[in-house]
Amino acid sequence: MTDTSSDKNMYLMRLMYWNHSKFKDISLSKRQVELIAYLKNKNATSRDIASKYNIVVQNASQQLNNLYRKGYLAREEIEDKTGGYLFVYTSNKRLFGHVL
Repeated sequence: MTDTSSDKNMYLMRLMYWNHSKFKDISLSKRQVELIAYLKNKNATSRDIASKYNIVVQNASQQLNNLYRKGYLAREEIEDKTGGYLFVYTSNKRLFGHVL
């Protein structure tokens, strides 16, 4: 490891230590990182995500809503043909732009 790399790591470690509660609030699991990357150039509902990752719709919905509340995803409410509504999610373009 170079000195520059070591210095950056130490800076990040100090930043995390002094702001641990904030980092906990915005931390991501491996699956959440995958979801954000998957939604880079596409829109998806919780049903779409459940199908892709072979999980139940409720789990997908919770994960997407969690990422939305943290600011990683954007969402749009659309009417469902059953009379209710659905959320369509995509990555937050203001946060990521084209870097994903």
